[in-house]
Amino acid sequence: YLKNLAPTDTVDKIDSQGKGEPDIFIVFEKKEGGGRQLKMQLFDINHDKKIDLVKHFEKGKLVKTEMDLDYDGFVDVVSEYDPDTGELKKKTQADGSTNIWKYYFKNELRRKEIDRNSDGKPDMWVYYRNGKVIRTEIDQSFDGKVIRTEGPLNINSAPKAAESK
Repeated sequence: YLKNLAPTDTVDKIDSQGKGEPDIFIVFEKKEGGGRQLKMQLFDINHDKKIDLVKHFEKGKLVKTEMDLDYDGFVDVVSEYDPDTGELKKKTQADGSTNIWKYYFKNELRRKEIDRNSDGKPDMWVYYRNGKVIRTEIDQSFDGKVIRTEGPLNINSAPKAAESK
């Protein structure tokens, strides 16, 4: 991240441990007139001299985070935010074999897409409302076509309890 900075970028380095090694880097973009605007924050959480968490900003507002949760040098989770509201829009998790994409609306999980065969494309879709699964769609043959649906297709079409006479 720090190798691909623009000529107009400046970096503040912070040593949070007081050991003479910076572990927090704050990148600013120089603005005309001498000001600067926050562009990125980078953190070496486990102090191994590798970046583990990156926060990306546009016009000073958080738009994306990237995290290496297992400290192997690869990003495991990417979260994308609405710059106007700050709400989480999408979260992508990858562990090298399974990819999971989570989509949010007003900070509520609405859909999860899962890549079960590691081809980079989802083949299972889970839909949520009010924190509960309302429907699951599965592409069992991995050809891009949903061939099995579990749960009601419409949350308002659930069977009603029989009326007592």
